[in-house]
Amino acid sequence: MDVMRGLGEHGDGTPLSGVENLMLHFTPYAEDWSKLPVIVSGEGCYVTDDRGDSYIDGLAGLFTTQVGHGRTELAEVAARQMKELGFFPNWSFQHPRSLELAAKISEIAPGDLNSTFFVSSGSEAVETVIKLARQYHKTNGEPGRYKIISRDVAYHGTTMGALSVTGLPGFKAPFEPLPSGFFHVRNTQQDPEGAADAIEQMIEAEGPELVAAVILEPVQNAGGCLVPPPDYWKKVREICDRHGVLLVSDAVICAFGRLGEWFGIERFDVVPDMTSFAKGVTSGYLPMGGVVIGDK
Repeated sequence: MDVMRGLGEHGDGTPLSGVENLMLHFTPYAEDWSKLPVIVSGEGCYVTDDRGDSYIDGLAGLFTTQVGHGRTELAEVAARQMKELGFFPNWSFQHPRSLELAAKISEIAPGDLNSTFFVSSGSEAVETVIKLARQYHKTNGEPGRYKIISRDVAYHGTTMGALSVTGLPGFKAPFEPLPSGFFHVRNTQQDPEGAADAIEQMIEAEGPELVAAVILEPVQNAGGCLVPPPDYWKKVREICDRHGVLLVSDAVICAFGRLGEWFGIERFDVVPDMTSFAKGVTSGYLPMGGVVIGDK
């Protein structure tokens, strides 16, 4: 574990407390972790490490910190709420903030989406989408619909279901075998003209009576921010309607302003059956995600 030794206050090689105990995300052990920055503060679009070096936070944390770092008013209202009520579950109970946020989201969500199921992360939101899609079809007398279609190179999370939706083989290989029933088609960069048709071809190949949902980001992030052709989303909406398949917009990255709209999908003039969200809903100040659905 020597590669994980950090730097002291003056960069003198003194181990930082906890450095040998913290496992980092997507960081190879072969890398010299002693050279990695330790970020200690942030203001606006800048963050500062323990040596006093400042950086532009070009990734906004991880496509998360929409309103910037160091927003004292957010810390103040969070502290006030924690003094009043830190946590209480939604199992047969409600509390004012969850009611207020659900009502607000119903006002700004696309089309007829009006009910929100809150979770703690984007991956958990995608897991919820999978479960809701399968439960919907089972409730409506089609229990055989369990298959999920998404796109090559797309990233949808790291929990087992969300990882199965993800179209990055290298991310999935260490954890296989993953759950079955997940299929991937060409994305809009690989096949701009035929990407929508590829979804219909996959539905027909796997059997429309077995397909529960198609899950897509409004703009696919992994692979280079892949903006779809103008008619792509409308074609996919028509395909899903034709085959009785639910259309899901995974807006964990795209929602809350990243595309200039509340949920991103509005730019393409399409209303999905569900949309997931996380990240920007709290700007990363607290972990939160959710899924918005309609009366259907």
